Amino acid sequence: MAMVKAIERSRREEGAELGLKIGVHATGALVGVTAGDAALDMDERRDLWPLLDELVEQAPLDGILVSAAAAPLLTRRFELAPGPMLAGGAAHVLVGRERTGLGLGARLVHFVGRRHELSLLDSRLASAMRGQGQIVSIGGEAGIGKSRLLYEFRQSLAGREAEYLEAHCLSYGSGVPYLPVLDLVRGACRLIDTDTPEATAEKARRALDDAGLDARELTPYLLHLLGVKAGPDDVLVQNHEALKTRIFEILREMLRRRSLRHPLAP
Repeated sequence: MAMVKAIERSRREEGAELGLKIGVHATGALVGVTAGDAALDMDERRDLWPLLDELVEQAPLDGILVSAAAAPLLTRRFELAPGPMLAGGAAHVLVGRERTGLGLGARLVHFVGRRHELSLLDSRLASAMRGQGQIVSIGGEAGIGKSRLLYEFRQSLAGREAEYLEAHCLSYGSGVPYLPVLDLVRGACRLIDTDTPEATAEKARRALDDAGLDARELTPYLLHLLGVKAGPDDVLVQNHEALKTRIFEILREMLRRRSLRHPLAP
């Protein structure tokens, strides 16, 4: 998805004559390991090429076509639309991220059996709105409804003077420094995946301004965390630990000031 958006942005901003088609397939395969290097078995690779070729050929321009075998692995986190019939079964077009943001899939069944827990969350919010900060930990086996409970709680905030921010720790995100912190910054600045560096900088400045902070001085630090180049000399602290401490101080103060206006539920 990031590759598709990068191509679209290059065409829009630079007039690049580029297009992209992507096919996604999943299957078990033999992998050989020699001298520390892993390689897919050549026979397995030859067997896969026809399906991969067909996926790419049938994929829409600037689109992602998912094989029938890969689709079940994506339905909790992504929205899929029906696609063409291929030799390996019915394919799907990857439309985007799953809309609830919590990996609940495209269809939600009626919410039952968790009213007590939802009432507990609501009572903790009521305490927070009275100025008593709260921390709630939700634990349990996979599939018992933790994400759905949070989704229903978030839906209950509609029309109330409360702001909801979410961040994720992901098993495949361990190589991304400060991944949940990045989620919080993106949420606090209302960033979306298609924002250009200029739009990102403007939204970061606006978020700091709204919190009553010095946007001119502090925006470069948020942009540094987000991986957006602000300028050659904008970030004054060069030591890594000092820079991390400074960024965390800015984020903490921004969220603290926002919480003084209305309750904040991260």
